[in-house]
Formats: sequence, structure tokens, C-alpha cells
Amino acid sequence: MSEPQSSMLAALNLRERPPRPSAPQAVLTFIWRSWRKTSGNAAYLAIDSIIFPAVFLLIFTYLFGGAISGSTGNYLQYLLPGMMVYTVTTMTVYIGINLKTDIERGVFNRFRTLPFWQPAAIIGTMAINLISFAVGLITTLGLGMLLGFRPEAGLPGVLLSMLLVMLYAFSFSWIFACLGLTV
Repeated sequence: MSEPQSSMLAALNLRERPPRPSAPQAVLTFIWRSWRKTSGNAAYLAIDSIIFPAVFLLIFTYLFGGAISGSTGNYLQYLLPGMMVYTVTTMTVYIGINLKTDIERGVFNRFRTLPFWQPAAIIGTMAINLISFAVGLITTLGLGMLLGFRPEAGLPGVLLSMLLVMLYAFSFSWIFACLGLTV
């Protein structure tokens, strides 16, 4: 018998079970799984994280800005923070859709038979959405800065506000996760 075949047979003949993964290991595994699924849908991620925020910011700034506050520059100072919240709020729906799709395909039935911390499947799926939230926020803020937005709080205020919006989106996405699990 060759070396690879004998090592494979030795691995299959082990009488002891491999150790059960810890909760962080299980979450990291599902983050990796979700990243693989997300990177396969890069076009959808680009539309939701880059194109929609840019289009909505441009439309609201130039179509309504002058009519509402008299100048687009003044309106942008009020519009951009709201657009950042709007951007991530619309993206939270996809967590429920992804979970519902996995349940319909029977993936969660297979997961129930495996010996790992079961909430890791949902937490790992939700954690990867933080990347898309960050991309959407950076796109919105970057375009806003190009259009003339100037934050009064400086860089620390901008970073803290982005973290707050991401925390909001992560918290809000639990609602859609629950809906996706029950639907």
C-alpha cells in the first residue's frame, strides 16, 4: 500500500472521536462559509454596497437638496448621516433571505446533526454582513466627502459614528434573522 492510502486508512480507523470544536472555532468556520458564499455573489454585493448608496446620495443631494434647503452643500450636511443609516438598513434584509434559503435547501437540517455550537451558524452568517455594512458606509461617506460633506467631529467622530451605525445594523439584522428562521 502506498503512503497516502495507509495514512488515510489509519485516519479512518481511529477509535477516538476528534475533539468537539469550541464556540469561537465554529463561528470562524461559519464566517469562512459565509465569506465563500458572499464572494460568489460579488455583483450583488457591489450593487448593494456601492451602486445603490451612490445613486441615492446623488439623487437626494442634487434633486432635492436645492429645493429643500436652498443649497446642496447645506442639505448634504444633514442628508449624509441619514443616508448612512438608510444604506445599512436596506442591507439588513439579506440576512433573513440567506438563512431562509439555507433552511429551504436543507443545510440547517444537516448542521443539526453535527457536533458544534449551533448558534455559530447564525452568528457566523451575520458577522460577515459587517463587511458589507462597512463597504456601504465607506462608499457613502467617501462620495459625500467628494460632494462637499465636512464632518464637524473630525476623524474620531466619523469612526465612532460608523461603528455606531454598524452596531445598529447588526442589532437590526437580528430581526430579519428571526423572520428568516420562522418563515
